[in-house]
Amino acid sequence: MATAKMTDRAPFRLDQYEIIGFDMDHCLARYRLQPFMELIHNAMAKFLVEEKQYPKSLLEVSFNSSFILKGLVFDKTLGNFLKVLAGNKIARAFHGSSRLTDTQIEQMYSADRTLPSFAGKHDSRYFIFTTYFEAAAGDLLAAIVDLKDGGLTAHTYTDIFAHLVAAFEHIFGQAHHIGTRGDYFTELMSQPHKYLYERQRVRKWLEQLRHSGRKLFMATNSHVQYTQLVMSFAFGDDWESLFDAIIANSEKPHFFAEDRPLFHVQVDSFWEGEEAVDFARHKIFLRGSAKKVLKFLTSNTCSEVSTTAPHIAGEVTGEQLEGAGPSVVRALESHSAAKVLYCGDHLMSDVTAAIDHMHWDSLAVVEEIFGLETPAPLNACSTSVVDEPQSASGVDACSTVAAGTEETEGGKKRKLDDEAPTYKRTSSRLLKKPRITIDNGNETNQDPSLAAKSQWGSYFSEIEDGKLVPTYWGAILATKSVAATPCLSYLCDLPYETVTHDMGGGVNLELIVQIGRAH
Repeated sequence: MATAKMTDRAPFRLDQYEIIGFDMDHCLARYRLQPFMELIHNAMAKFLVEEKQYPKSLLEVSFNSSFILKGLVFDKTLGNFLKVLAGNKIARAFHGSSRLTDTQIEQMYSADRTLPSFAGKHDSRYFIFTTYFEAAAGDLLAAIVDLKDGGLTAHTYTDIFAHLVAAFEHIFGQAHHIGTRGDYFTELMSQPHKYLYERQRVRKWLEQLRHSGRKLFMATNSHVQYTQLVMSFAFGDDWESLFDAIIANSEKPHFFAEDRPLFHVQVDSFWEGEEAVDFARHKIFLRGSAKKVLKFLTSNTCSEVSTTAPHIAGEVTGEQLEGAGPSVVRALESHSAAKVLYCGDHLMSDVTAAIDHMHWDSLAVVEEIFGLETPAPLNACSTSVVDEPQSASGVDACSTVAAGTEETEGGKKRKLDDEAPTYKRTSSRLLKKPRITIDNGNETNQDPSLAAKSQWGSYFSEIEDGKLVPTYWGAILATKSVAATPCLSYLCDLPYETVTHDMGGGVNLELIVQIGRAH
């Protein structure tokens, strides 16, 4: 079968999708990262001291946001943290909190600094800090490696990691134990405003999507009680009314890969009850599969869906796929009358799994986009660097609207940064981050944890031999997602534009940038 280049992508248009799915954590629900990760860090340290007899000095180790970076790989054999590039080359490495030299990396791994047998997933040797839940424990693990090297614990690196997993399971495991053990759930339940954003603007956007005829569903790996707690705070007690189908304990990526049974929720235990024949709107179910969701939404709503989305049927030939963009290829291969978009933060379990197993488009929600810091923006119609942001009067037809636009919505002002540059479409280099303020009285654009200068550099790329090279995760993001946004709030006002960012190594990615309401 002929395949298309993944960089040959059509402009992202939300209105082409009839069904839109969402993950919950770090997608629909947005956390206040600094206190959120501190809470996890402290809860895990307490477990290790009280249950695994680690030195009490571990309780004095403060959360260090500068050591936090999603996507780091931990070598359980050697106690090393690794930043891995596309092609499995190690860009940077730390042993505990001490940075390794290139020579040390070469001696431990290979002469060309290639990481052996790494396949982008957890295995017996490597663990990936894929989400903020896991990344919050990264600096704690580094501190424990330092303790071992200082002779304060006799545990092996493998043992240390196993204890960290036990702490994670103690805090987050078993749905029926929510609020009864560990400090995380108890604290979150008592002070949700300290750790979560309310998302009324996103709620209004979801309501608008449903009013336009789109079918919405949520699939989260979180268990039922936690889902209820988080979503009720973020969207209100009637949050279930926003979705046509709701799945907790979805166990992604299996949710996308396997056609598994669907279950009702037991009222007393919040665990699996009787097997369900089908979904019911505005009600939470457990496990199930993406295939069941698609069947339910299409079989019950075919007469209501938009007629603007493509209907593909019949045999697909290599000639049809030749030269087609990735979105078209997936639409041709899916044989589906409904075009589906899935939005999530997990690059493997959400973004990649939705595409690989269901041929759905994926929108990646990546807060690290807020932290993009590179030289000045580029001119789209040429490849020259623009030294200063252009004014509204000086831009040409391919530019966005002027910065500094102010509008009032529901009595609340939203203002674009007066100094925010006007971006143009380019495919030649990484663009400067969009400096945009989201002011709805609650949600800010960049979390303090991301504002801190990381010892690891960018989540997306690394400079190697004078060239910008994508990280392992930057390359997946660029080739698997049709678009990316730092948070869903950037999608709340239509119309919006897309700006192409080069993630390094010639790999392009569409970033959704909110530019204000067109008049």
